[in-house]
Amino acid sequence: VQDSGNVGTLLRTAAAVGIKNILCTDATAQAWSPKTLRAGMGAQFALTIYEGLSVQDILDYVQVPLLATSSHTDTVIYQHDLKEPIAWILG
Repeated sequence: VQDSGNVGTLLRTAAAVGIKNILCTDATAQAWSPKTLRAGMGAQFALTIYEGLSVQDILDYVQVPLLATSSHTDTVIYQHDLKEPIAWILG
């Protein structure tokens, strides 16, 4: 996600629903920039944020099922078991 405001919104939402760890690729807007901090409304301080990772770094690190968001699917998020540990891919 390249827009700082959108990154802040996602961080705020993640913190609100209990997500603890955020892994950002090197193409993601900075989690600690002033605009992202404003949009995050302090959510950054409740999260563990890793920045500047390659996609391969993330794939090597994450050992739980990955779910990706897409506007081009008929699958609804609620068709998945969200009670087990999972990782989300947003972009």
